[in-house]
Amino acid sequence: MSKFYDEIALYYDDIFPVQEAKLNRILEQLPSIPSDILDVACATGGYAIELASLGHQLTAVDLDARMIQELKDKNTGIDARVMNMLDIDSLNKTFDLIYCFGNSIVHLDTIADVKAFFLSCYQTLKPDGQFLFQVINYDRILDQHIDHLPTIHNANTKLSFIRNYSYLQDEHKIAFHTILQVDDHIRENTVKLLPIRHEELIEALTEAGFQAIKTYGGFMKQAFDAQKSVPCVMIAKK
Repeated sequence: MSKFYDEIALYYDDIFPVQEAKLNRILEQLPSIPSDILDVACATGGYAIELASLGHQLTAVDLDARMIQELKDKNTGIDARVMNMLDIDSLNKTFDLIYCFGNSIVHLDTIADVKAFFLSCYQTLKPDGQFLFQVINYDRILDQHIDHLPTIHNANTKLSFIRNYSYLQDEHKIAFHTILQVDDHIRENTVKLLPIRHEELIEALTEAGFQAIKTYGGFMKQAFDAQKSVPCVMIAKK
């Protein structure tokens, strides 16, 4: 991963603190305590740590080594590994729930990669296991030519996280340009994202074998509107 992600790991919890609505949505999908849970693209592990504190068995993976180290520094009881999300089948373990937050799936390069990841999730779940993930609603982004996401401010740490989008039509990618400002220090980065539409996500989940696929416009189960919802939250069952 880039030096930018190593640096952002230091401030990740200030930018993206644990949200009760997200945690509750995870808990609602669990069959029992303890449950076996896989956190994909876990970052610094805020949700994994909360779930482990409630008695669940957590495996957490992220491609960035600094993120994983931050998690380990906070909790050594979680099986935390540096790993590409496309390699989760190498864990040789099955789970009651797999979740993937933070718009992480669209960092994959192609729709074929998304389909491969969904298939790995399906194969890595126990019977009746569930897959929960969140991405930005790219129907809205593409159709309405949205060029930015709301800036995140944290007054306690004097932090601002600016997020701009630029559509690259020839590549069918979005250039995601971020500016992290802490006091007078500025860090900038650009990464290309795959703007996958809701119907493409449905198709990929169905091809993988998932059933009972549900889509929401937020973690409080708001109705999903392709032209109005900012997030796209999906739950699918094996």
